[in-house]
Amino acid sequence: MKRERLIVLDALRAMAGLTVPLFHICENLGYPPLRYESVCGHGYLAVEFFLLLMGYMLAYAYDRRWSSGMGVWEFFRRRLVRLHPLVISGVLLGVLVVCAQSAFGFSWMSWLKDLPAWKIALLALWSMTMVPVVGVGLINPFNACSWTLYYEYAGNILYALGLRKLGKRVLVACVVVASLFWLCYVMHVNLNGVFGTHLELFDKVAANARWSIVCGWSDSANHVYGGFVRLALPLFLGLLLSRLGWRIQLKKGAFAIAVAVFALILYMPFTYRLGGEGHYWVNALFEFLAVAVVFPLLILVGVGSRVELPPRMTAAVTYLAELSYPLYMSHFMFMGVFRTWIKSLAETSSTLSIVLASATTYLAFVAIAALIMHFWDRPIQRFFSSRPAQKTNHESPERGK
Repeated sequence: MKRERLIVLDALRAMAGLTVPLFHICENLGYPPLRYESVCGHGYLAVEFFLLLMGYMLAYAYDRRWSSGMGVWEFFRRRLVRLHPLVISGVLLGVLVVCAQSAFGFSWMSWLKDLPAWKIALLALWSMTMVPVVGVGLINPFNACSWTLYYEYAGNILYALGLRKLGKRVLVACVVVASLFWLCYVMHVNLNGVFGTHLELFDKVAANARWSIVCGWSDSANHVYGGFVRLALPLFLGLLLSRLGWRIQLKKGAFAIAVAVFALILYMPFTYRLGGEGHYWVNALFEFLAVAVVFPLLILVGVGSRVELPPRMTAAVTYLAELSYPLYMSHFMFMGVFRTWIKSLAETSSTLSIVLASATTYLAFVAIAALIMHFWDRPIQRFFSSRPAQKTNHESPERGK
């Protein structure tokens, strides 16, 4: 049975997907010699929104199917078909960039450039399995952005093996505990007094947190711990909200209000600018309230408000929502190319030239993602799907999934 499109959620998902590559472009413009201020200082919180939406939609789409006879392996099959093709395409794009480095002189992933071809091929195949690569600094050296997929896979596995059985009261307790860990991470709270002095990891995490939840992409113990902190709160909160069945129905302006509030969160000034010197804790509190309060409210508005948009606008929002996952998984491998280009322009070109180069790069990211979606992801989904209309079913809208 098809479910109606939740157009507000589609719009939020599209905005999150479009913001992440812009955040990475602005991040590179902030490095020397340019040092430009980022226009989307909290774009990294799109990850928390995706994880929250994942938790909500897992319960929304699959809770009832377990009682209808769906088994664990059928659940895993469905999720792998939906998620894994773009994991593979991301690694293949990373391999393409590695092969191009020698010809064009890029320094991106230079440690891979000097490896023999058979080692690169073996490492690429390993990365396609989603088994973390250890000892190179990134969980997936060919596509750094796929770090979030490792935690999403973990969330799916935990849901299938036990979280789906938790009652509302237990989930409330899980949300409270996850919130405490989240706050301790971003507020530099020393947890050694609680868990024992032998857990020196928490001290190291606090030193690296920088009053922000930015972490998770590295293979270090600090980042892995931080990644699970980032996963736990949105996952438990999403499951709880879906089980509670709450809705917020705005009769007027739901679409505009949700989009405006979400944009305000993602485009708030960068981490250290928010609280100012000596008040960096303001940023930590802002991020927690965004994830624990504002994002859940936006989800409830998205599932509770019925919005009618003009047909063309509806089609555009739906398309961009579907594009969000391919865009997220296909852009970061080319950031080294962009960084090399921008550094060369910085020596001789004007600010306008740098802005135009950045805009061109962003449009190229969108075009590459669209090609991957049309000629790779969609055909695979059609091949494996037993329901021809799956792509129009709002079964699982997180990340275009």
